[in-house]
Amino acid sequence: MTGGGDRRLLDLWDRTGAAPMAARPAVLLDGLRQLAGLPADPPADRMSIGQRDRALMLLRAQLFGPQVALQADCPDCGQVFDLSLDLPRLVEEDDGAPPPALLRIGPDRISLRPPATRDLLAVLALPAPSRAQALLARCASTPLPRPLDAAEIEAGAQALALADPHADIQLATRCPACAAAQVLGFDIAASLWDDLSRLARRLLREVHRLASAYGWTEAQVLSIPAARRREYILMAGGQ
Repeated sequence: MTGGGDRRLLDLWDRTGAAPMAARPAVLLDGLRQLAGLPADPPADRMSIGQRDRALMLLRAQLFGPQVALQADCPDCGQVFDLSLDLPRLVEEDDGAPPPALLRIGPDRISLRPPATRDLLAVLALPAPSRAQALLARCASTPLPRPLDAAEIEAGAQALALADPHADIQLATRCPACAAAQVLGFDIAASLWDDLSRLARRLLREVHRLASAYGWTEAQVLSIPAARRREYILMAGGQ
């Protein structure tokens, strides 16, 4: 990455870290698309959660490699074991925009679009008991005829999950020690945030070493190509 790219990466790290947790995936996607020179349309906060996360998986594979290292704890024997997740296999099937889900409310059939980040942010501002119904109301093609009961809310949630499968990635695995089966959730935004944070902190360590050794500013250090920075760090007694 160029010096300008390094500065933009650190700016993205700052913006993402300052964003509410529910907004982070969209902030990451918009910022990483800009860094990679990819189109910014549609805005990430307007994409369905599954579309957004699929795009994040593709970018993660492009920027940091296709394999993601995971760690799991066996609930039966307590063994901690490592997994390797192949991102291209998760996203190899793409049917385009997810279809609307359908919810039956008495005689009515209501079409639901899969929710986007902006929908989640809107309902998170509401009291917890009202969030599920508010989300379904935002995603409905027509106004809901009445408040939903618990069974209808659950049916709506299941319909949305089926319509947008990349929104909730679940991985089936077995413990290598006792063969116990378990299902692990995978959060691509959290994984990518960890990748970005490791890279940002490495850049900050480079800035600190060279600023301490030579008195350069952050902007001056980041303007130096990465390979040349490493040589300066070695000459300054760094690792």
